[in-house]
Amino acid sequence: MGGIAAAINPDSEAALNVERLYWVRQLVEEVRAFVHQVYVPDVIAIAALYKDWLPYGKGITNYLAVPEMILNREATAFDFPGGTIMDGDLDTTKPIDNHNSPYFRDNVAESVAHSWYEGSWVLCNEISTRCREGERIKSAHFFKTFLERILQVWLI
Repeated sequence: MGGIAAAINPDSEAALNVERLYWVRQLVEEVRAFVHQVYVPDVIAIAALYKDWLPYGKGITNYLAVPEMILNREATAFDFPGGTIMDGDLDTTKPIDNHNSPYFRDNVAESVAHSWYEGSWVLCNEISTRCREGERIKSAHFFKTFLERILQVWLI
């Protein structure tokens, strides 16, 4: 499955050890704090000064944010929350609490409908590996498999 070969040895300074892992964690926490405390407030302040510019360059007004940056082993808490906004109307905001949320699972699907591909395409369900021509396959299966792999690597 690819990846980076790295020796892990808690007693070696040359290999990946607990001290180095905590150093990387500290760096990530510093970046997260900067984004939340400096970057986001600056973007909000600048956007408030240019409200009349918001319609320029406007395209698709439906937004999807999938919860990211898992904070616990159960994958029920995330640093970046998820949700949808339809037609740019904040009153339509619906939260997505986790990747197994029925709202997320039932409404997100893979499709080549708007791609530049030509011809008859076969889409394969990654979990069952059985292929069906022209079927829209629920991305929730892919995300679930992807998350399970991440949890196996990082949290075990």
